[in-house]
Amino acid sequence: MSFSHDAIVEMLQQARPMVSNFARNYHLEFDELMQEAALVVVETGPKIPADAHPYAYLQSTIRYHLLALIQRRHLATASLDEPLSSESAATYADMLAAPEPVAYDEPREDQRQEALYTALHTLPLEEQQYFREVYALNAFNPSPPNWPCSANYNRSRKTMSMRAFSALRRNAALREVVCNG
Repeated sequence: MSFSHDAIVEMLQQARPMVSNFARNYHLEFDELMQEAALVVVETGPKIPADAHPYAYLQSTIRYHLLALIQRRHLATASLDEPLSSESAATYADMLAAPEPVAYDEPREDQRQEALYTALHTLPLEEQQYFREVYALNAFNPSPPNWPCSANYNRSRKTMSMRAFSALRRNAALREVVCNG
């Protein structure tokens, strides 16, 4: 299938937003990528199958060609254990600053944990189990709340999460300990 000059220009105009996104996302020159796209249109145009939609076919072809181009240009990642030069034993890891030690106030953290666990125990059992599973609260043991209600295990995880977080936000004791310490 051969295309007229106007059809090629129109196809490139349709590819322009995609090429622009590639240039912005991968920090490449827009004009260079447009030239690559034009080359793909000219080379692929005659090879398009008769039953294919030419615009969609060329859009996909341009996209895959640009992805392949980016992969070919992708620089090899440097290892932090790699020496800076052949004469030096220093590595990239040696150049990184050591992290600052984090002050850990154990009594305060214990108080916060106790307030959280107390607030969690006011939630329905399935919400307690959800929090334990999702946030790996291994020291927390879910227990049935003090009011008589049956567990509803048919609720979605999203619904449980939203309701539980809403209840925890309303818990004044938890808010006091977390915000004011």
